Amino acid sequence: MRPHQWVKNVFVLAPVVFAKELFDYELLLHAGGAFVVFCLLAGAVYTVNDIVDAPADRIHPVKRHRPIASGVVPIGTAKVLAVTLLVLGMAGALYGPPLFWSWSPSPEWPSQSTQTFPERALRSRYVA
Repeated sequence: MRPHQWVKNVFVLAPVVFAKELFDYELLLHAGGAFVVFCLLAGAVYTVNDIVDAPADRIHPVKRHRPIASGVVPIGTAKVLAVTLLVLGMAGALYGPPLFWSWSPSPEWPSQSTQTFPERALRSRYVA
């Protein structure tokens, strides 16, 4: 999953910073949710990459110590992890943070799934 690589995902917070909305709880919640979604999806990609590269990584002097290549994490477990991360990440992206955490059907549901979370945040904030 390579959590040390997730530092790059902090860039999803840049729009909040540049909009000078650092103290807007709702926007920070949405941006934080986007960060979590990016981390889940990045973790899925890194896991799939490690599964595919495992045979080559086993003979590499440094990469052979990675959990999948070294056999600490079995391939089957890694596949389940990758699918789980992908499903959670896609669900979070589809429903949009924070709806992902507390989603329930509503009359607005079709429009919720077609709008990005910044559009919903701005609409709920600036449109009556």
